[in-house]
Amino acid sequence: MSWLKQNIWEIERSRALSYVGVILGILHVLNFYFWNHHALLGPQAKMPLLCWDFAPHCGVTAAHGWQRWLFHTYFVLATLSVIVFATRRLTGFAWSLLCGTFLLMLYFYMGNAGLESDIHALFIVVNLGFLFVPKKLTLIRYSTLFYFFLSGFRELNSDWLSGKSLEPQLHHLSHLSIKGLEWVAALDILFRWALPPLLFSVMPQQFSIGVLALIAFLAAHYWFLHDFQSIVLIFFVFSFVLDYFERKRIEQESMYQSYAHPEPSRLWWPILFALFVVAQTKIVKRASFIELIKIKGPASSMDCRQLNFAIYQDHIRQLDLQSDAKQAGPLHCQQKLAEASARTFCDQLSHDPGFRGVSTFLLTRSLTEPAFRLTWQNQNVCAEVAP
Repeated sequence: MSWLKQNIWEIERSRALSYVGVILGILHVLNFYFWNHHALLGPQAKMPLLCWDFAPHCGVTAAHGWQRWLFHTYFVLATLSVIVFATRRLTGFAWSLLCGTFLLMLYFYMGNAGLESDIHALFIVVNLGFLFVPKKLTLIRYSTLFYFFLSGFRELNSDWLSGKSLEPQLHHLSHLSIKGLEWVAALDILFRWALPPLLFSVMPQQFSIGVLALIAFLAAHYWFLHDFQSIVLIFFVFSFVLDYFERKRIEQESMYQSYAHPEPSRLWWPILFALFVVAQTKIVKRASFIELIKIKGPASSMDCRQLNFAIYQDHIRQLDLQSDAKQAGPLHCQQKLAEASARTFCDQLSHDPGFRGVSTFLLTRSLTEPAFRLTWQNQNVCAEVAP
């Protein structure tokens, strides 16, 4: 309990951390909106339920029953945490509200791999750090800088630099040629690497340039892509501003210290940050919980074909892919979604005489590959369907 009290006390004595609590609460509210508005969760959810590699069976959905009410409880707790943190009173209660909000977010996120995104990996690390790890602002600063660097590094491939990945996202800019998209892709990497280090400058001019330029870059990013990532990063840039003024305040006044309120340990935030870094390497096995905080970079432009065959006792019949799976576009090239679409045939054909199962094959090719290659196969997806 003393460990939790130290975390709460660190937030209570810092105006900057109270406002970071407000920021995290607002981001949870916006996360609820994005999941609901984009039909990822909620009554209008369109994407099939997908399991993480570390979870062979999953059953979380906010579309029906009590879990729908739990989904709206997530929104209510997030809103309350914003209000209580903004008052700078009842810090322990505000911490409890944000902790409950984060646990509900984690419940839905771990229950459906269809919610997976790079920015949620950073969001989970920052929430864990703010709630349970001392030196919270330091962790947020280094984790955000690492995210900018790694996301730019993940874009260093022929697929991204050719501008092909941006073509479907910026289709409304019909006047922009493929050569123009190449420049946009290259400048995106340049901004991600050149601007964030300025946020660590002690020079007010350099720091101000970094903040304003990054906000302008991320605002333009959101204007064209309408993505959750840009909003999260804009708010995290504001946390640098809060930390900057907090450090200025500490320099101008002596900090109160006593045995009752010891300084937070400097050990724990490097441990969590190191775990975040290690999660991006190949050291960690794919089917593990650490996959939740892995940054994978932009999805590559893939062309794919999925072949499904119904296996009967005395013959085999090829099946046509459902129209909704065809409309999924590049998402259909993901193994998880291909597997989910193939399993829909199991219930449809289960009453056919002599039906044994469904065999499926996913063929893909990238921009540089002349022919399709077998990426994934399953001889009988129906055998793995949970009863």
